[in-house]
Amino acid sequence: MSRAIVLIGVSRTASPAFPTLEGVKDAIDKMEAWAKGQGISQIVKVTDVGECAVERVTIMLINDRIEALLAQANALQQLIIYFSGHGVVNSLNEYQLLSGAPNNANEAINVTASIAVAQTWKIPHVVFFSDACRTAAPTVQVSRITGGLIIPNEIVPGPEKLVDVFYATRLGTPALEVAANGKQYIAVYTDMLAKGLRGEVPALIHNGYIRPRPLKSWLAEAVPEHLIDLNLSVLTSQSPEARISSGDDEWLSEFDQPVHAAPPDEPDGFPSGGASMPDESVDLDGDAVGAGPDDFDSGSTSPLSPPPPPPLPPLSLPIRTPEAASILVEDALERYDPVGPAIRAEIMIQRTGRSLSPGAEDFLRNFGEQEQAPAWQHDDLHPSFRILGASVRDARCADGTVHVDQAATGCTLVVDAWSPGSEVLIEFDSGRGVLLPFLRDYVGVVQLKEGKLAEVHYEPVEPERAERVRSQLRLLRSAVYKASAMGSLNLDRKSASKLASRLQEAKFDDPSLAVYAAYAYQGTGQLGRIREMRQYLIDYRGIRLFDVDLLARMTSESSEAHLPPLLPSVPLLSQGWAFVDALRSTFPAELKPLREHVGQSLWSHYAPEGVAILKAWIDSRSAGNVAPTIEGDVV
Repeated sequence: MSRAIVLIGVSRTASPAFPTLEGVKDAIDKMEAWAKGQGISQIVKVTDVGECAVERVTIMLINDRIEALLAQANALQQLIIYFSGHGVVNSLNEYQLLSGAPNNANEAINVTASIAVAQTWKIPHVVFFSDACRTAAPTVQVSRITGGLIIPNEIVPGPEKLVDVFYATRLGTPALEVAANGKQYIAVYTDMLAKGLRGEVPALIHNGYIRPRPLKSWLAEAVPEHLIDLNLSVLTSQSPEARISSGDDEWLSEFDQPVHAAPPDEPDGFPSGGASMPDESVDLDGDAVGAGPDDFDSGSTSPLSPPPPPPLPPLSLPIRTPEAASILVEDALERYDPVGPAIRAEIMIQRTGRSLSPGAEDFLRNFGEQEQAPAWQHDDLHPSFRILGASVRDARCADGTVHVDQAATGCTLVVDAWSPGSEVLIEFDSGRGVLLPFLRDYVGVVQLKEGKLAEVHYEPVEPERAERVRSQLRLLRSAVYKASAMGSLNLDRKSASKLASRLQEAKFDDPSLAVYAAYAYQGTGQLGRIREMRQYLIDYRGIRLFDVDLLARMTSESSEAHLPPLLPSVPLLSQGWAFVDALRSTFPAELKPLREHVGQSLWSHYAPEGVAILKAWIDSRSAGNVAPTIEGDVV
């Protein structure tokens, strides 16, 4: 197999807020040594430490080196991209900081968009390893980082490609480097990653290969246990995550001598003090390895093929909050009726055989209380918006009027639009605002908590239909929203099928769920499902949503003039902004500055400066129509 690796190491950025990372050189050296040991001859290093160090690691330099690599390499089948350095998360999107960041907003790797482009690129299997923090942007300056692509922006026709992504830590937490023996600094994640890839853990090797899914499962426990073994005085743990779209045919390391089981003196399959790993045939999240859209009998083996590895003990670490949210989605896909937090916790413990962390217990308790709260009731049959938890200062749409009815129980916006689809700008009393699609036959429910946009969903105008949809989707909608807000809505193929069935069963009568599903499918490379969902919304609901079109790679408006209007004009979820430059060639230039004013919330919630931009946009579009008006008592 023709393989290449790009090693990117950045120990210093342009800001003293990000300390120098002493472990970058060791990390790059270990990954280079592994690649050479695997016979990978195409190795590109772009780093500011060690031999061949450059003064500044820039996005242009990385792109130039990758282009040169592709020009020399012949028909690459696998490209591995490894990064060691500082990282930040902004609106659930990943950015890796280069030498000029954060002073230069472009000098970062937009990991989220690079992954998206790789899914429709020419190389069949791309693997990203990121040994970087995944903490929230600490300052306004850092939150304005946009970064750039390191995958050539080429769309290749055909099925989506396989892209595996390994993160050193879970969302919202740092990746650690420590002083080994009080001397040399090491990056903890890469230290264990290299150990696993080198074949030092016999149970990871099956039929002579180390494959992505078993490596993912082993790292999830090996890294935090390694930190415990180091006996360090650190205030945080580190639990790696990964999103794997490849199956049993793809591999990362190859060895001459297949190892099917651990030596007899190590019955658990790991060296002394090592971690345990689930059976290779089962992913940490329960996905079947290599399972495609159709299930198959993984238990049948050829008489000439070696036996599968024996089952190994499951993970023993407590379930943390993001994983609890993910398991909650799995439970909601199976049931309609909510259960109390105590029963839910018991189900989770029985299903996994693991305990719950205090944070996960609190999460389940709060979720149970919210589920038991009564839903609001609407009595009229008018398409509208229902605003809960805030007053409305202003509301407008380009092709209609908005009547505002402010009451103690919440605010109702009744929209009288002339076109079959429109968008409504809602400015709250805080000066912040949101741009949402106005959908005929639906009531948009917008909930704010402590001034922050907490949730948006849609319900049918007809009360009976709304009640039916609530009974079908309320539990699932809450679970999906919570998991999406934590960045933990990771759907394997089985769960993806269940979600698609549930949405079709409810006739997509909450379009917001289609938006959440689109990002979940994008994260696991299931682009076909996004396109199917988009077509269903068009055919049966007459709706086109910006985010679904964006992630479905529908970039041309000229050939789709006969379709329903695309609503709204900007991403509904804040994480969608990271995809705009890479996937949407027709995006209005006057709306691009909005990206700098998106708040840290799941849904795009704009600062007053962003609201001013949107007001100008709405007013310019209404210039050829009757000017928008605001009627009623506005607080």
